[in-house]
Amino acid sequence: MGHALRHMTDGFFAVGPDWRVLYVNERAEQVLGAAEDTVGHVLWDLPAARLPGLEENCRRAAADRTPVDLEVQLPSDGRWYHVRLIPVPDVLTFYFTDVTDERRQQEEYEVAERRATERALLIGRLTEALAEALTVEDVVSAAADRVLPLFGASGLALHALDGDRIRAVRAIGYPDRFFELLASRDVLKDHPLLDALRDGTPRFVTSPEHFRKEYPLSADFSLKGGKKAWAFLPLLVSGRPVGACVVSFDQPRRLTGEERTLIIALSGMIAQALARARLYDAEHGRAQQLQRGLLPRALPSLPAVATAARYLPAGAGTLGGDWYDVIPLSADRVALVIGDVMGHGLPEAAAMGRLRTAVHTLAGLELAPDELFIHLDDVVGDLGDDFYATCLYALYDPVSGLCTLACAGHPPPVVVRPDGSVHLLDTAVNPPLGAAAPPFETTEVRLPEGSLLVMYTDGVVESAERDIDRGIAELSGLLARDPAAAPSASTGAGGQGRGGPPRGPLRFPGLRPAAPSGTHQRRRRAARHPAARPAAGGRGGVDPPRGPARGGTGAGARPRPARRLAPRRTGDDHRTDRQRTGRQCGPPRQGPGADPTAPQPHPHL
Repeated sequence: MGHALRHMTDGFFAVGPDWRVLYVNERAEQVLGAAEDTVGHVLWDLPAARLPGLEENCRRAAADRTPVDLEVQLPSDGRWYHVRLIPVPDVLTFYFTDVTDERRQQEEYEVAERRATERALLIGRLTEALAEALTVEDVVSAAADRVLPLFGASGLALHALDGDRIRAVRAIGYPDRFFELLASRDVLKDHPLLDALRDGTPRFVTSPEHFRKEYPLSADFSLKGGKKAWAFLPLLVSGRPVGACVVSFDQPRRLTGEERTLIIALSGMIAQALARARLYDAEHGRAQQLQRGLLPRALPSLPAVATAARYLPAGAGTLGGDWYDVIPLSADRVALVIGDVMGHGLPEAAAMGRLRTAVHTLAGLELAPDELFIHLDDVVGDLGDDFYATCLYALYDPVSGLCTLACAGHPPPVVVRPDGSVHLLDTAVNPPLGAAAPPFETTEVRLPEGSLLVMYTDGVVESAERDIDRGIAELSGLLARDPAAAPSASTGAGGQGRGGPPRGPLRFPGLRPAAPSGTHQRRRRAARHPAARPAAGGRGGVDPPRGPARGGTGAGARPRPARRLAPRRTGDDHRTDRQRTGRQCGPPRQGPGADPTAPQPHPHL
């Protein structure tokens, strides 16, 4: 028995009631020390037995006469041992086994399991992000945020295939100068990216030396990006290449077989997202061209006012119905208009074009703002029951300095007076076009020479993080601090100077009235001379017939009250001018019970 204990592979030793070592086998001698140095000594005096918690567990086992199991790590060699204490009459025996390898395997398994869980979570997030990605920029950001952490990579470059040419469209983790060079030149024929696209098989380059050995002609340029290892992945959709993705590392790196399988699978997801994003970018680009084509290419050069406009889309994926125009009229008067068709998309952009054309035509007929809104409301109604639009129309006379405004659901304009004071105009509020009913109220305000009139859409002053009142207050504060800087500010306020092509929904057309000249005065007197006026109703000799009123008694029609001209208010005292009831604007609305055979007045302006 003693021979068996002496030579067994597990360590064994025994202590007496006084905790002095009675026996050690060969394996125990390797841990505790030779027999002549351990036998007869108190266990707690041995350096190898001075471990946290060992003495307490041993004394408890001896007192309770029950076995105790514990794991300890020796500071001498850092190895882990499983120790089992078994009390026997008058003796306490110890069995211990080296479990370092088992613990290491368990830790590796736990780490692998944790990484697999994190990887599954990241893949799920990548799938969700790529499904929501609209643009190529969104695809690259989603891939960089979710793919790079999976492999400890530091760079990602996305290349798109246009015909026979491959071009870099976006990169993350590279110097800007390197990406500019990468985007400006064609990929060399001797390059792993072209090989990957040619046969649809990924290429993995593990180090700079490997790159120079396999691709000597293109290695020097690729190494300028500061990377030491690369994965060149073809992006295939239904077997057809649409681009390529390059995942790079700061240090030499050899991907395992499992990692290569995973990164190839992820490249397939990126390829599908890239194909969708390029279709979206192409459609969105055409839609933006349509929208910009419906807006003024350049503002007119006016003798009495200086105008400026700034058009900035709210986001890359936004296509809306914001619009504006500056319309020269007779006697150096000018009409300024800004509006917003509610909603986003191609139908709203097309509706915006129709409204701008209608306003331009109606303004040319020299209609008063309230009369113009009556016709414009009909145009919006003809677009359909789901279309509504806000609009702000200002008619400015540089001779008198009088500005007449009509507002349909649009944010009020801001005026910066020559002394620098900022005022939010208290305009008469009418419902949006498409939901309004005549008459439309107007507001009159005198603008001193050198004033700045700022008109804008709600996108400038309202957002998810800011309500419209706060936005208007911030705009007024900006104009109060530096009106001249407003046109170049992020909000895009209008300013002095001739307007150029819109660079970016309208934010602000602005006007500054100039001093009336003698020519202006003569033109105004000529326009007011009785001989220059039409014989009966109308303006400037134009008297087009008004068509049937929208609404009526037909199925699905919206009953509308008879149209009357609205009282006008001034921006200073809001006193009501005389009601112009002597001129009927179109035939009266026929509500339920009306006699359709009754004689109707002839429609006229």
